Amino acid sequence: MFARAGPHELRYLFIDFNAYFASVEQHDEPALRGRPVIVTPLKSEYSGAIAASYEAKALGISRGTSVAEARRLCPDIAVRPARHDRYVALHKELMVEIERHIPVVQVCSIDECLCELDRTETTRLAAEAKARDIKRGIARNIGPMLKASIGLSTSPLLAKLASELVKPDGLTLIDNSMLPDALVDLPLRAIPGIGEGVETRLARAGVNDFTGLWKLQPKQARAMGFGRRRALLLRPAWIRHSTRDACRKTDDRS
Repeated sequence: MFARAGPHELRYLFIDFNAYFASVEQHDEPALRGRPVIVTPLKSEYSGAIAASYEAKALGISRGTSVAEARRLCPDIAVRPARHDRYVALHKELMVEIERHIPVVQVCSIDECLCELDRTETTRLAAEAKARDIKRGIARNIGPMLKASIGLSTSPLLAKLASELVKPDGLTLIDNSMLPDALVDLPLRAIPGIGEGVETRLARAGVNDFTGLWKLQPKQARAMGFGRRRALLLRPAWIRHSTRDACRKTDDRS
C-alpha cells in the first residue's frame, strides 16, 4: 500500500516508455531513426506487429497490423523481429538510470514503472524539475531514442493516467483540483480494470466516456449488474484517491 497524499501534494511519478520495442530497435540501429519501424514476433508477411514506431503510427500502422498491410501502407517500412533478451537488458539499464534520480517503488512492466517523490519534491515546480532531470539523464546516459511520457500526481493511479495523456515524450501533471476536466479525453480502456467486457457493459448503459464514468454512482453501477466491489472501483473517489492499481492490467471481470 502506498502513502496517500494531500489533494494538491504531488507524491507519485509514473514513467511510460513510448513505443518501447520499436524505440530499442531505433536506438541500436541508427539508420532506423526517423523511419517507420515495426517489430514482429515471427518472420512472416502475415505476422502482426507487436510494436510500431511513432513514424509508423503516423501512417496508420499500429499494434496488430499485419506485415503485408504495413508494407502496403508504407513500402519502405523497416520490419524487425522481436529481440526480447535485448529489451530486458536495456530495461535493466533504464531502471538503474532512473534510480539515480528517484526511487522506483514498482516495476509494472518492461516499459512502465512507478516512482515516489520525496517530501522536498511535492510542489509542481520541484516535481516537474525532477521529471525533466530523468528525461535528460536517460537521453544522455542511455540514448535519445528512448523517450518516455511521465505523469505526476497525488496517487499512483492518477500518475499513470496522466502519463497516458501526452505521447510521445510527454510530461503531464494532474492534481485533484483538475478533475474531472483533465481526463475528459482519456479513453475508458486506458483506466486499469476497464477491459472490453466492462467497457461494453458501460456503453449499454450510456456511459461512453470519462465524463459519464465520473458521474456514475455506485448504486447505478450495481443496477448495471456490476458487483459491489466493481461498483466501488468505478466511483470518482477511487479514481481520485486510489493508492493501488497503477500497475493493474485491464480485464473483463465485473
